[in-house]
Amino acid sequence: MSPADFLSFYKEQESLVKGATQKAYDKWGCPELLDTTTFEWNKRFKNRAADACFTRLENSFNIGCKGVIRMSIDIWPHMGEQERYETAVHEAAHIAAPYLSVRKSDGTVCMSRRVPNFGHGIGWKQLMWKMGLEATRCHSVDTFALGIGKRRQTVRFTYQCGCDKGMWCSPKTHEKIQKGWVTFKCKKGRHLVDRGTPFTKGLKE
Repeated sequence: MSPADFLSFYKEQESLVKGATQKAYDKWGCPELLDTTTFEWNKRFKNRAADACFTRLENSFNIGCKGVIRMSIDIWPHMGEQERYETAVHEAAHIAAPYLSVRKSDGTVCMSRRVPNFGHGIGWKQLMWKMGLEATRCHSVDTFALGIGKRRQTVRFTYQCGCDKGMWCSPKTHEKIQKGWVTFKCKKGRHLVDRGTPFTKGLKE
């Protein structure tokens, strides 16, 4: 891809993302939010296709907030048209959900009310459903196969609690168990797990 084609592609895609975001904001009853939402391309995203951030501006006299949607330069070209659309709506919902929770009837933002962390909870899911979309992750690009991203592997500890597969936990929880700070009962068999329970260490992708 030549530099000119490169710029043309991402300029066109940014316009499409903005269009999808506008459509979503209109559907959710917050079209004014588009004026304070910016769109950026990110070179560092190797596993995520995009992300979004909502910020309340304490010194603003108008809407009082801003949103940012960032897209991966490396992953975006490998996504299909529908995946790109759903990803744009997915990220727009991350901005709209907290905004709608603090917007007052006059269109300004309440500065005293705490902004909830919606994440992928019910508030975010309801916005996705209103758009007729599933509330799930959007892209299915194998970034490892393309040589873009890396396999995410995390250490986990599996305690031989008495169940067939045992009970696994994170390194932080393992440390607490070994120091005797906490004890657990596995969910399946309700077996007691403490620092005397045998365990193995492994990797979880």
